[in-house]
Amino acid sequence: MTKFTFQWWIENYRYCFHDNGEKLASPTFTAEGLEGTIWSVDLYPRGRHNDDKGHISLFLSRSREDGGPERFPLEFELSILGLGVADVYSEDMSMYFEKGQTHGCPRLMKRDTVISSPDGDDGYIPLGTLTVYCKIWKGQGHIHKVAPVCARTRIGVEDICFQHVVENFCSLKPNQKNSIHFLSHSKIGCVVCNHYFTEDGEMVVEIMPSNSNHILCACVVSLLSASGKVLESVGFENVSDALRQDIRKRPLRRALTRQSILDTQVSLLDDTLRLMYKCYFSTGVDFEEITETQHGMSVATLNQISSNIRKKRHEPYAERLCVSDDMKSFCSNQCPTDVELEAKTKSFSAHTAVLCAKSPVFKAMMMNDMAGKTKKCIKLDGLEDDTVQQLLLFLYSDTLENLGWDDITKLYYAAYKYEIEKLKVLCTSFLAEKLSTSNAGELLLLADTHNDADLKKFVEDFILENEELVFGSDEWKKVMATNPQLGMKTMLLKYKRM
Repeated sequence: MTKFTFQWWIENYRYCFHDNGEKLASPTFTAEGLEGTIWSVDLYPRGRHNDDKGHISLFLSRSREDGGPERFPLEFELSILGLGVADVYSEDMSMYFEKGQTHGCPRLMKRDTVISSPDGDDGYIPLGTLTVYCKIWKGQGHIHKVAPVCARTRIGVEDICFQHVVENFCSLKPNQKNSIHFLSHSKIGCVVCNHYFTEDGEMVVEIMPSNSNHILCACVVSLLSASGKVLESVGFENVSDALRQDIRKRPLRRALTRQSILDTQVSLLDDTLRLMYKCYFSTGVDFEEITETQHGMSVATLNQISSNIRKKRHEPYAERLCVSDDMKSFCSNQCPTDVELEAKTKSFSAHTAVLCAKSPVFKAMMMNDMAGKTKKCIKLDGLEDDTVQQLLLFLYSDTLENLGWDDITKLYYAAYKYEIEKLKVLCTSFLAEKLSTSNAGELLLLADTHNDADLKKFVEDFILENEELVFGSDEWKKVMATNPQLGMKTMLLKYKRM
């Protein structure tokens, strides 16, 4: 008899975006004794079918394309493990699996039992991580244990906090929208926030990310005093919903009304409404992999390893910073290198492994153009010495130091040319924060040159809000001289959006 186990950790499980009928699939796995068959575990956070809503469904699934026999007999058990609470098991199941077929438990446990468990060291989602466990048996007789396989999936979560200040509150008309828009620091892109008051004085909030695949999971709206003190808060979420609700547009009912704000006179000393928003978005599967195969370890040992890993990821930032510092030192001390980067007037030594890990463009150069060469050399056309130095600092340490507008625009160009995604995000965020009427034209040209749709829309919106100052400036004359078609299209947006 072959006995095999698969353990799957799902981080940030509370923010699984999947609705009823939508599955989260584990990384695929196989093992000795499974005759070339390939498997995955399918989890339905809100149930597989409509009849299963309110439950977690868990299934073992065979790949449609593997090298095994057409029909494969198997015994298996599925479970969700807890810390400090009872594990939940399915019955032992004995099934024949054809290629592409799934068998499992449509109602393994109630969703509320998992979601409502404390997000601490105990429960079904300790430190936000759900543990799924699958045992597989095949054959009879002497037990041959195969080394267990562990996998990890992380659900991406981004939290954004911002203030919305509205002047002349008392003169606001019913259904008059007040908008604010900004770029997030990560992958959400542009976010637009509107709020208005209905005829009855009820406050309605709209929060719209530019990427419709990013799901708003929770939001807290707080009323602030002129000094920034929180006077009242109201929150809403869809994390606990049996069927996921769209909460991008949400009336706040009686929690925050026009009259309740007027009654709280300390919030309107200068007839200015101040609101603070804290929003949480699910950005999809951020990471997944088979992490390790553990030889000769019990389930209890694996659970302890899982707990230690999760706690390590929650260490204070100051304790984790040393890795970045070590890499920065590695760069500056020029430990034995194997590649030269040629800038405008100067060469910089670097390490192939670092360049390949951070940039698919550098990786392609190394694998194709320079394969077999003992000492490689890359010419960085169009990049100045200081820019290359800052680029290397970022590649080694993920940090940017004491940079101004001109420095960041040059790094932005490098990030796009060499497809360094994290650097793109950081540069874009910096440029968006520094956007003003004096540099809007320059940033519009930059975004258009690199086909950065999110940044371009952000700049266009800013320009339309400040059209008199922008269109009448010397900076805008440069835009019209450099790219008259772009300038005219931007000016016409005013009429297209009316």
